[in-house]
Amino acid sequence: MAILKPRTDTSTKVLGLRIPGTLHREYEQIRKAADEAGLVLSVNALLTESLVRILRQAQAELRQAQAPRTPDAGREA
Repeated sequence: MAILKPRTDTSTKVLGLRIPGTLHREYEQIRKAADEAGLVLSVNALLTESLVRILRQAQAELRQAQAPRTPDAGREA
């Protein structure tokens, strides 16, 4: 998947995210360089894909945590 893509218009919702200052500065430098080259750093798409995977894993973990627990086989009471 290409990291830099042409600009497109999309309808989105805002999700706030706090990141270290050094990471933000690096992001801004790369975003500016991409903009000057007529490109856009597609962080939103990449983070959205990652968030989808994270949420699916969280849902699976919740289902497992909420599943009825059965006593261990062979364990004496």
